[in-house]
Amino acid sequence: RVAGMAGVEVDLLVPDAFATGLVRALETARESAAPDESPAAEALRARIRGAFGAGVVDADRAALRIRRAGGRSLAYAVGGEVARTADVALDAAVDPAEAAREAARLAFGPEAIGGYATDAVARIHVGARAFSAFSEALLDALDRGGPLLGPPDWTRAGDSADRAAVDGPTDPRRGRRRAPITARLDAAAIAARRIGLDEGATLIHDDRTPGAHALVFTNVEPRMRLGSTLRAPATVALLRDRD
Repeated sequence: RVAGMAGVEVDLLVPDAFATGLVRALETARESAAPDESPAAEALRARIRGAFGAGVVDADRAALRIRRAGGRSLAYAVGGEVARTADVALDAAVDPAEAAREAARLAFGPEAIGGYATDAVARIHVGARAFSAFSEALLDALDRGGPLLGPPDWTRAGDSADRAAVDGPTDPRRGRRRAPITARLDAAAIAARRIGLDEGATLIHDDRTPGAHALVFTNVEPRMRLGSTLRAPATVALLRDRD
């Protein structure tokens, strides 16, 4: 809907490999969007044309930027390039259990919409000496759950208006509600599960609760899609730093 508003600038992140057809659909909506014909918009265009000449603003379509969401990376007890390029770097002096709880919050906590946000942590680089202790503590934190983990309450709003806002509008062509956004994102997590297993990663945490998936893979290598470009909802890859 927003892409069809010619005067609205859009900057959108989309999950890698799970947005088939979405990019072109948004571009088509923007290309076919009618310019703002309101008197105020036309007066502004007239002033600009008067100052700079005809043809400067006649298209009247704001920018539409669609970027692949790579997910954030977190580093703990690592050095070198990994530490410098990580989006989040935890102090190596922090106890592995505390570091794991913080990593779980950034990957699956309410502020990351339970792992469904585009900026949720998707890759965790851990130093070799701390890897076993960190991995065990991370699994313990996920098993315990609690208020620091899981999607926020508004994603479980039943049949209220909030639920409709999350799930999306009714499909006017078929007279029924489209597949909920959470269901489509869950399908993306399931696809990522298959990709990770096919690549040879080891799945060590597999919560398939609808709307609150949580997948954790270990034995992930940078050459794998899970360890590099893949970003799937509620999916985390553990990478052992070999420096």
